[in-house]
Amino acid sequence: MQTKWYTDVENANGKKFTINDNYDFMKVNEPFIRKVDMVDQPSHYQFDKFNAHAIIEAVGKTYKSASVFYHVGNALKYLMRSPRKNGLEDLKKAKQSIEFAIKSWEE
Repeated sequence: MQTKWYTDVENANGKKFTINDNYDFMKVNEPFIRKVDMVDQPSHYQFDKFNAHAIIEAVGKTYKSASVFYHVGNALKYLMRSPRKNGLEDLKKAKQSIEFAIKSWEE
């Protein structure tokens, strides 16, 4: 039989291997355990040893206006997560946040 599909997987012990449509599968009823903390450390806000919160806080210290910083912080959040979450939609939100920041700066 010719292989139509395949994928690389990693088991619970960290061993990596390739499976394809020649494998036989069976359903195992085990409880689902989320490996990513979607409240405190969602993966779309993690960048190696840094997280978006720390980056935004560091940038925020340079702004004197809380209103301007609020909008800049939102823009940073959207820019950092866009490739991992909502793509173009997040880039448009970042653009809008920058426009709000400019308006606040000018007031």
